[in-house]
Amino acid sequence: MGDKKYITRLEKLEGLIARFNSILGSYSSQKLKEHNLSSAIKLSTDLSLISDSQRLMRIGIVGRVKAGKSSLLNALFFEGESILPKAATPMTAALTTLGYGEEFGVEVEFFTKQDIDDIHKKAKEYDELLLRDITREIENLKLSNVHKNKKPEELKALATTKAQRALSDSIEAACKDQSDRIKTSSINVEGLESKNIKLDNLQELQESLFDFVGSSGKYMPFTKSVNIKFRLDSLKDVLVIDTPGLNDPVASREQRTKEELGKCDVVFIVSPSGQFLNKQDMDLTDTIMFKDGTKEVYVIASQADTQLFGNIGEDAHFVFPEALASLKKDLSEQMHSIFTQLKQERKGDLIGDTTFDKLIKSSSDGIFLTSGICASLVKKLGTNDMSEGEKHVFNNLKEHYPDYFPESEITTTRSNLEKLASLKNISKTLEDIKTNKQAVLEHKSEEFIKTKSKVVDEYISDILKYVIDRERDIKETNLEDLEKQQTQLEAIVTESSKAVNSTFNEALRDLKVDIVSELNSRIKSYFRSANSDINNAYEEKEETKTREREVQVEQEGCLGGVKRFFGGLFDQDDWGYDTKTVRENYTVTTTVLRAGIISNSLSDLVDEVEKGISSAGAEVIRKFKKDLISNIVGALRESIKEQGGREDIISIPKLRSAIKEVTSKLDYPEISPKQIPPRQSGSLTGSAATSFMNEAYDFVSSLQENIKVDIKNYSISLVTTLEKNDFGNSLFTQLNSDIKKLKEDIKNKAQILEELAEIKTSIEDIKNI
Repeated sequence: MGDKKYITRLEKLEGLIARFNSILGSYSSQKLKEHNLSSAIKLSTDLSLISDSQRLMRIGIVGRVKAGKSSLLNALFFEGESILPKAATPMTAALTTLGYGEEFGVEVEFFTKQDIDDIHKKAKEYDELLLRDITREIENLKLSNVHKNKKPEELKALATTKAQRALSDSIEAACKDQSDRIKTSSINVEGLESKNIKLDNLQELQESLFDFVGSSGKYMPFTKSVNIKFRLDSLKDVLVIDTPGLNDPVASREQRTKEELGKCDVVFIVSPSGQFLNKQDMDLTDTIMFKDGTKEVYVIASQADTQLFGNIGEDAHFVFPEALASLKKDLSEQMHSIFTQLKQERKGDLIGDTTFDKLIKSSSDGIFLTSGICASLVKKLGTNDMSEGEKHVFNNLKEHYPDYFPESEITTTRSNLEKLASLKNISKTLEDIKTNKQAVLEHKSEEFIKTKSKVVDEYISDILKYVIDRERDIKETNLEDLEKQQTQLEAIVTESSKAVNSTFNEALRDLKVDIVSELNSRIKSYFRSANSDINNAYEEKEETKTREREVQVEQEGCLGGVKRFFGGLFDQDDWGYDTKTVRENYTVTTTVLRAGIISNSLSDLVDEVEKGISSAGAEVIRKFKKDLISNIVGALRESIKEQGGREDIISIPKLRSAIKEVTSKLDYPEISPKQIPPRQSGSLTGSAATSFMNEAYDFVSSLQENIKVDIKNYSISLVTTLEKNDFGNSLFTQLNSDIKKLKEDIKNKAQILEELAEIKTSIEDIKNI
């Protein structure tokens, strides 16, 4: 089973903490959570499962909602049939497992009452957010020249639409939808129990699954997880786990997802080609590799079909092989850059670890680029079975790449759809993994032990440092001096609290200015780039056309001449002429708008703005916290000096520690703007081009104004939230608490030092196990 010494070490430490709970309990609980550790019993259970060489190999499929996981799994295991329904929101994405069984079967687990209460709570938060955003939008519209003369009800309707669209991708919106479905359902929550359903074929499986995880399924609002079993050779000896993600609003399902993910031997991270390897994907990668010890990690760029119609297609002149090669090259370079940077950042944790090297090499060798929907289209060519979504994708491909996806040549079309689906490499990798099952399982077991052993040792070291620091404080501090210190603190607390609060409030004023300035500065370039992309999306296109027109031709001979003569006398212009139809060529210059370029630019703009704001906000707050410590230390020591006290009444390390403790408890609201850009593809002309261009400009302008308002409101909210804290009082309360605890220790000095010495010796012994 491998080295279990780290479990023994944790078990011994748990026993020690239980014996000396009054000394270690609070601190150890905090550190246990920080290190993402559970109990020794739980670790032992997990290790037993992971070390079982006869067990099923667990393959995790992870990624964001709408990343294309369901389409990929349907393509890999169900020949493109839509057996697994697509999740519309984080709430409809149930935890799903696929395993081998001699008979078709589905096991369903439902949410508990507590889970449903959590959903309703988040739904209420959505209502509050929506009301806030509608109010804000109405005020913005009143300032707009275009909308200022509209009636109040028109303004409210427009503001409501914009606010709903902005919140549509949020967790709160998903919970609101789920909550409404639960409230309108006739299902009795109290009577729901796990279900085991026997089925005869794939058709029954599809119908049964729809009831539980389909977007309008009878039990969908209540479904927590689904375990599917059926006879398929590719599932022998493996268990495939399709996770709903780690940003789940239902705490119990998120915890279950984390546990299942931690047991996976292999993980495929599915990331959409249009937003490849974003922060959420990378956070997930970090958790998988450095907290769960899973080092067999692969990255799949999904939904490749969506990226062939903008710059990629234009630059390749819509030559399909060139466009596909260009997309692969772009994503490979992006993946190579991201993992090379992460390797550098994590170099201290990577001694002897080649996981990043494998990922960097795979980016150079050719990433997994796939389209699950194209795999489905391969099966449905020449039939009437295509869904609306499949028809849309196919029509786009036919329109932009007519020579490569002609309906008249099924063989050519099928071949190119298969290239886009690109399942062979993924299937081969899965087979290779199964072939090397024992090696993979052993590697997972080794890495699990190595990772958890490292984390347990870090946890033990933290506890030991806490004990050593506490022992030193007791030995070096005189009770009489401590009581004088406490008396002096009590004498200066009123004035010094004022000084601390004054410094704190001054820092908040600077924070308000800094955060507005930094955030606005960070996003300015993004909007310049987006407007430039819109301006450059036009091109002049010349086309030669043929038209017919009628002309008069003189009749030949004398008679024709006589007719024309008398026609002139009697004002008859057509006498002596025949009418003839002629064809002529002419050139038409059309202004064409490349809508795909604009759509991609707007999506990139939203993504960059969200990332930029989040990153800049975090940087400003980090600097604020760092500067706050030195500013308050200086202000407090100056205040003590002015009141006739000794500057060193409180040691700087203790003061810094107390300030950090208070600062860590402050609530910092976050900013995360959500906007949905308009989308079009292909080339637009005439009124359609003008309309979409105006819509794009309006979106950029509206987004820019909304972001400015968001930043301003955020700065106000941030400062208002922090101003509620009486920092001076909190700081002196913390200092008094620390002194009180230290006084109690000193009063029982002999006993406490004896206990601390015993704890220290025991921890040293534990470390040597």
